Order: sequence, then structure tokens, then C-alpha cells
Amino acid sequence: MDDAKLGGLQGDPQGTIYISEIQNKARGTKDHKWVALNRGNLYLSMVIHLPPPIPHKSNVQTYLERYDLEVVGALALICTLHEMSIPGACLKWPNDVWVKGHKIAGFLAEHGGPLPGSKEDKHLFVLGMGINVNSDMRRNPDLIGIATSIRCENGGVVTSRETVLAEVCNKLEFYLGLSHEDLFREASKFLLFRAKQKVRVQPVLGGKMFSATVEELQEDWCIIVRDTNGQQVRCYSHDHSLRPMPSSAIYVYSGRMADSWKARLILNSLKSVVDTSQFFVDALNDEKLAEGIWQKDAVLMVIGELNPKESKTVENFAPIQKFIASGGSVLLIKNKTEQIFPNIVVPAQPLEQSGPLSEVYFCDKNFTALTTGSALTFNPDAKSEVIGQYNSHDSGSPSAVLVKVGAGKCAVLGFNIEITYNDVDTVSNLTEIDKISDSLSKTIVTRDDYLNYVISFLIKQ
Repeated sequence: MDDAKLGGLQGDPQGTIYISEIQNKARGTKDHKWVALNRGNLYLSMVIHLPPPIPHKSNVQTYLERYDLEVVGALALICTLHEMSIPGACLKWPNDVWVKGHKIAGFLAEHGGPLPGSKEDKHLFVLGMGINVNSDMRRNPDLIGIATSIRCENGGVVTSRETVLAEVCNKLEFYLGLSHEDLFREASKFLLFRAKQKVRVQPVLGGKMFSATVEELQEDWCIIVRDTNGQQVRCYSHDHSLRPMPSSAIYVYSGRMADSWKARLILNSLKSVVDTSQFFVDALNDEKLAEGIWQKDAVLMVIGELNPKESKTVENFAPIQKFIASGGSVLLIKNKTEQIFPNIVVPAQPLEQSGPLSEVYFCDKNFTALTTGSALTFNPDAKSEVIGQYNSHDSGSPSAVLVKVGAGKCAVLGFNIEITYNDVDTVSNLTEIDKISDSLSKTIVTRDDYLNYVISFLIKQ
């Protein structure tokens, strides 16, 4: 941003781009830190010439043109993503692009003052773009549950950054030519926040976060919300930050009987792949499990591999049995059904294998999974549906099954889907860790797709 501003004032023509592979002093809106250390993405700043700006009525140091320019950048990317078959891309007010609750890009416009010697009295603006293209943002330990990338949303396909940049620039020309009124109408089509949506509002300059309901977005990019006391609040991006407030929750059992390490990995995986603008993902300990309050907003309970050193009986899971009997959904990962539900048995036995890795097939896809440590396969009956197979589309052993339990549904996975290439160095009794990690990394996004595929049988996303 600083280099582009200097270059613009020294005569760089409209559209000049300053680009870097990484940045160690990247900045975002409101001086927020922007993580730009992941290779394979687009970090750039563009010189833009515009007419003299008009001070914004909410703040004389802020210009409507700055908001417009950030929206122009976001819309250019959103349309590019839609053409790439990523239809969930939307405008997270005011200047981010989100996909299923995860940030894929951010835009920052800054005013650089009058252009020296401009015969048309033009002013300099710099439009900064940070677009996550090919990095595996879901496995970045600092961005779990926060960020995604085009690769993560496009089946793991490595995308040409040059093509993305060219497409965004072509669309920038179109959106830069729109009037403010037309730009507002276009932005309204892609907004994340809609009327009557529940949100959390955080004042930027301190103050307590509060819950509110969105009423409308106004043409000066102000969002009107109403708090729980009925008070109307005008929110501008320089003084308020908004986030969705999901009404449904996915819980991961993390009590005494859980393998705490694997429960944490499951939590991270879910936060990275489900739509966190729709679903709240959280851990559930024994105390909260017994209280039962969680059942009010729960749509899915996930139970990872249990700790073999902890004593357990089916009575320990009585609240979960009640939950699924009344229509809830449960996902078991490397657990036998009879460990949780007293009257449901899906016959299971250890998977026969010659190494620590197996291919898991579903639909027309497959990925590599770690199946060491007595992975399970199943002998489903007529009441069960196979939703994954080991090592073959047609003749492989079932790796996952779906079964009805009372009024609810239960999916059972026979392997530790939560263990990724980032985690294999902590798995005991493994050799050739680098080779295993490399194999897992090649199909990691398909593994994410499979987790969402399994969840789709249990809840509506």
C-alpha cells in the first residue's frame, strides 16, 4: 500500500499494480493485522485515479469513494468465484468476501491525496487486495475456522493466480464504471447480512459486544440494526464490526471419556469445513452434557474415538440417547454403535490392511486417509446405508454407514478422519512420517468434502 501510494504520487498510471509473494507488515481495515505470509496467494495494491472525494457524513476523515472502491474489489472477486463454481461467495460487510462463514479475501482502499499535475483534478486512491488462492488456509494453526481459499473451495485444484488476477481486473473495469446507486444495487444482491438476521455487534473503539437484528443496509453503506432493548443503532464499518449469530449448534463431546487430542482435532476440522455463519461449533464437557441445555440449539452431536483407559457404560451417554431418540443426529468417529446406544448394533470388525494408509471412496471421488490403529469396517444390514468404502467404489469394505436411531440418525465412520497431514508426527508407532504426510496432503480437500458429505446426511446445510 505504501509503495503503491508513493508510486502513484510519482506518476504511476491508472491500474499499476504492486504485488508480492508474501508480506510481513500487511495491514487491513481499522489497522487490523492481515496474515499475508502464506505462499500461493495474491497480495497486491492497485493505483486508481478518481475524481475528488466527498467527505462522508459520518466522519470527515472518511470518504464514500473509499467504501465504494472496496465494494468494487469485492464484487469483482465474487463474480469471478461464482464463475469458478464457488456460488457461496458473498460480501461480508463492508469489504471482505466470505465463503460459508470463512474469509477468502479482504479489500482495503486508502486515499492518497490529489495527483500532482493532474489536468482533471484527479485524486489518488490505492486499492489493496488479499486473495487466498492456493494456500491450505484450513490447516493454518492461526486461521483455523476463520479463513479459506479458492483451492479449499474448489476441490483442491491448484488455480492459476494469473488467471484469477486477470478475471478480477476485467470485472474491476465494469464495476468502476457504475454509479454509486448502481453499485449499491449490485452489492445488495450478494450481501451476507440480510434483514431480520441475528448478528453480534462489536464497537471498534471499545464497548461491550451486543446482540442485534439487522434491519437494512443504507446507500451510504451504513447498516441499521436493532439491539435486544429495541434501540436502533447505525453501524458504519469504521466504528462497528458485525458477525453472524448462528441459531443452530454442532457439539463435539470432550468429556472425561473422550480422547482429548482427537476431540480437539475434530473441533478444528468442523470449524474449518461447515458453514460457520449458520452453525456454531463448540466442545461439550460432561457437566454441560448432563445439564441438557445444549439440546435447545443442537442439530448434531459428534463423538470421537473414546479413551480406552477411561471406564464407560452406555448410561454415561443417556443425554445423547435422549437427543437422538427425539430426532437429533449423531456422528460417531471410530466408535461402535453399541458403545453409545444400548439397542443399536452395526456389526464392525478391524479393517484388514497392509499399511497405515487407505483410500476412501464416495460418489465419484476418493482421498487418502490414515487408517492405522485398528480402523473399523462394517457389515451393514437392510437398516443401514453405506456412505463410504475403503479402496474401491464397488467392492470395497464399508468405511462409513448411516443408520436410523429412534426419530434421529447416526453416521458411523470407521477411521480417524480428523487426523490430517499436520498431525501425523504425533501419532505413535508410525514410520516414514514425511511420506505419509505428503500422501495425506495431496487429497486433503477431498477429505474435507467427504466430511461435509457425511454431515449432509445428518443436517441441512
